[in-house]
Amino acid sequence: MAVEQSTPQPSDEVIQFDHRFIDERLLEWDAELQALDRVRDEMLELNLMFWDENEGLKGTGHGNVALVRRNGLLIVSASQMQHEREVGPEGYTEIVACDLARNQVRVRGINRASSETLASYEIARRISRIMDRMEGRKTEGLRPGIAVLHPHGKTMHAYAEALGLQQSSGEFEAGTVGFARECGDAVDRIGLDEAIFVTPKHQGEFVVAPNLERAVQIMIRNLQRGQALVRPLIWQSK
Repeated sequence: MAVEQSTPQPSDEVIQFDHRFIDERLLEWDAELQALDRVRDEMLELNLMFWDENEGLKGTGHGNVALVRRNGLLIVSASQMQHEREVGPEGYTEIVACDLARNQVRVRGINRASSETLASYEIARRISRIMDRMEGRKTEGLRPGIAVLHPHGKTMHAYAEALGLQQSSGEFEAGTVGFARECGDAVDRIGLDEAIFVTPKHQGEFVVAPNLERAVQIMIRNLQRGQALVRPLIWQSK
């Protein structure tokens, strides 16, 4: 067990929260992690997660995946590893606690959590409460099984208007507490136990569903619908 420590946060880093390791050991490469990794593979293949080598000093990664484990803890893809085509447990981080009021995340794993961990956690928390209300129950913490996918880039963003996707307010910069709450508010406004919405400022979408399989279905369905709607318009304009 490592001594809890805070990650240094230079002004040019993508992580904008107080990131604290409480256990710097590899996560177990179990069935839940392997299932999430297969989704990561698919998103990389579709260029919905990618590495932009021309952005920042050394390049910048975009897009991430997250899943609430059976134990109620959120696992997210590690920060800035999109340039790695294949990863093992080092590519993921388990969120032990997420405190928006203190802008602090406490984690297990050997690499830092995604810069969008605050947003992924808050989205999962809001969906958990929606599901509780729908089912007339109360869950402590997050509902197991909830998946939060964050496809990123021009591919799906270009289709957003044609698809009529809901949007978050676009008031806050990505990775901040304000952005996490903005995303949570979008989920509350949509008010379903599954949703897809656009974050206007940084060409990203969030797809959330009660389980991983359903989240992938929503993401792929909207990608295919967007291609069908937009490509004929491009052809007609030539």
